Amino acid sequence: MKKLYWITTDDHDEDWFVVSTSSEEAARFHVESEGYDEGDAKSEFICDVPGKLLVSERATGISWWPSNDMIKSLGGVFIKEGDARVVRFGDKTYSEGLLGSIAEAARKIKNAKEIVY
Repeated sequence: MKKLYWITTDDHDEDWFVVSTSSEEAARFHVESEGYDEGDAKSEFICDVPGKLLVSERATGISWWPSNDMIKSLGGVFIKEGDARVVRFGDKTYSEGLLGSIAEAARKIKNAKEIVY
């Protein structure tokens, strides 16, 4: 059975969802596709993917990035679409790539008196 995973790396530059058969396969796909080193990606299980969605996605291979429509069909609510997507599943919010790294930096410096861009 295919499952939806959230994949992250320490730099958060390419964080996004992956559909795969396992957590390990999802992380491996992300590492190979985005040019990271083995072991750089971490995966978090989000939900199972029903077979009917796999057919509509015309999915091939062990792992792939899901379409926005698939994410919505699985219960994801897009807070922001476009270049830096933000999706909520239940009470958790997931930020794509660079937006995630900006959010992480903002959390770390929230007490700073001045931020220069």
